[in-house]
Order: sequence, then C-alpha cells, then structure tokens
Amino acid sequence: MSRFGTSTGGDDVRPSVVGVSPTDGATGVSPLTLVLVRLDEPLDPVSANVSTFRLLLDFYQAVPADVALTDGDTTVMITPAVPLFAGRNYAVRVSGARDVARNPLPSIDTFFTTAVSAGSGTLPSSAEVVVNPPSVFANGEIPTTVAVQNILIGGTLAPNGTVIGVTGESAFVGSAGCTISGNSSGVSIDGRFLLFQTLGAKINFFCTPADLTGMEANSPATTTVQIAAVDSDTRPVTMIASGNVTLLGVGNSTVTADPASVPADGTSTSTLSVSVRDGDGNPVPDGTPIGLTAAPLYARTSAGGSIIDGTTSAADGRVRLFTTLGGGFVATYRAPGARGSGAAVIQVLTIDAQGRPTSIAGATTVDLS
Repeated sequence: MSRFGTSTGGDDVRPSVVGVSPTDGATGVSPLTLVLVRLDEPLDPVSANVSTFRLLLDFYQAVPADVALTDGDTTVMITPAVPLFAGRNYAVRVSGARDVARNPLPSIDTFFTTAVSAGSGTLPSSAEVVVNPPSVFANGEIPTTVAVQNILIGGTLAPNGTVIGVTGESAFVGSAGCTISGNSSGVSIDGRFLLFQTLGAKINFFCTPADLTGMEANSPATTTVQIAAVDSDTRPVTMIASGNVTLLGVGNSTVTADPASVPADGTSTSTLSVSVRDGDGNPVPDGTPIGLTAAPLYARTSAGGSIIDGTTSAADGRVRLFTTLGGGFVATYRAPGARGSGAAVIQVLTIDAQGRPTSIAGATTVDLS
C-alpha cells in the first residue's frame, strides 16, 4: 500500500531582510539620511509601522519617524520626523513584522553613527544651569530667565564666542516646550535650537512657555531647557546640561454663593464669588479664562439653573466664560423654575482655547427650596 502527501499550496516560508541602509556598523553617516530596509518578498502593509520598524537614538530612545512601503512593498523607508544629531549612535530595530502570508520576519538590530562636520574641534562637555523663577504660570506671556554658566571644554572654561545650542522643545529628552529668546546669534541647522555665543563661559536667555491654561486643574507640566554642544555646521551633538521649568496652570478654585439657598421660582438669584489659584497656591494672573456652569457636567447630578453673565462658550453651550481680575471674578446664578432633585452644583472649570471644558477646579452648591 502506498501513501501520498498533498500540498495545501500555502506559503510558510519566512521572509528575510536582504539589506539595510545605512549598513550595519557604518560611521560618518549624514544626519540627513533616510533608513531603508529591503526584504526578499512583499510585506503585509498592516505590519509596517512605527512599532515594528524603529529608529533609536543611543539604541533605546525612539526617534519620531514616518514608516512607508515602496518597491512593491519590499522596501521599508523610515523617514525621521526630526533632525538627527551629529556624531551619535543610532539603531534600526525590526521586530514583529509579517509578510502577506502572515509569516514572521525575523527580528534584527543594525547600527550606524552619524558624522560630525569637519573642523568642529573639541566641543563643550558640561555646564551649570540656573532657572529663575523655576516655576511660571503657563499663559503664553510669562518668561523665566535661564543662566548657563561654567561652560567647560575639557575641564577648561570655554573661550568667548563658543557657539552653544539651546531648545525648550522635545529633542534629547521630552519637554512641554517654550519659546527661547534673547541675544541669539542665529538659528541652528536643526530648527529646534537657537544659537548663543559665550561671554565669560556664560550665556543668558529667556524661556516663555506656550499658553497651557486649558490643561487639567492641578496638573503641572515640565519644560526641560536643553543646552547642547554643536558642530561647525551648528548641528547639535550632545546635551551638556539642562534645567527644568515647572509650568503651572489652574490649581484649584473656591466659590461661595450668597445666599446659599434660593427658591426654585425661575427668577431668584445668588451672587457667586469665585477665586482661582495656580498650582503654587497663588492667585492666577489677570485675564485667565475660566468656565462656570450649573449643568450636570462634571457633577453628574445638579438641579440646574443658569449662569446669567459672562459669555456663552461656542464649543459648549452649557458653559459660561469669564476672565479673572485680581485672582477671581463675580457671577450670578439664577434658579430654575422647578426644584427637581437635589441642589444646584456650581462648577468652576478649566477651559481650552476653543472654550471647551477640560476639568473641574472647584464647586459649591446652592440649595433650592
């Protein structure tokens, strides 16, 4: 008796990587390079993404990038979304991808080093950073002063005219961002960095955070000001120092109602006195936008009524908008025509630039009789 096997005709051959550019171990690679990973058969487009094809700074820090397929889905192109640093080690990591038959692509790591421009010489290696004040209310208007001193090259104070790069954006590390200003000598070839020249091994500048007044109450953010050595092309190489700025928003709010109880007759009112403090407990600056509502928004049960002054938010008609003066404002609550259930809950809200509420900063109740 004979036995015969039949083929299902399925593809069970694993794909493989046949080439990576830059090649593994390459040095002196242009920081403008694109990364190409070439395969011996088409890849499943769903599996070509930033999770399966990664570019890593110093082998661990993910570089933001776009991933696309070309050449009949046999070449993966990784395009960095931010400039690469000069003279740094990068890794190309492939893992978790599959071909069109769902066969797994073996995981690989390759490495390359970017070039430092000719004539760069010995670069600064360390510095000290002082941020004053170390926290600011992030309304887009208040700067903090940053002093960078004792900038050293090989243990010696940097000579006058040494070029230093500065950024408040995410670069070497994550950052909530700020606008750098001051006596700058220009913009780096990496547009995230502004350039300054040393005088007495020091530089000074300002960091002004963006308007973050819409962030959730009592949820400060952090800007990390990064100080960089740059090569002769002004491309950042290494971070030699950094300083943190705490970005404050609305911390909390108190609101009192006078009277605290009104009849539910559709006409009776109560005066609301609202005070608003930042994350350090200080009154917020004049002009800080705040929302107010008696609707069941963050308080899931509220007997309702209305806020009869301020302006109506175009993004949420339940919210009335106010701006602070002297750390607060006064508003008027009007009772509904019927008592309903429970009390009216007056909610003080943080709001974004479009007038949408983002969190509750405080509340009080008005009893309805």
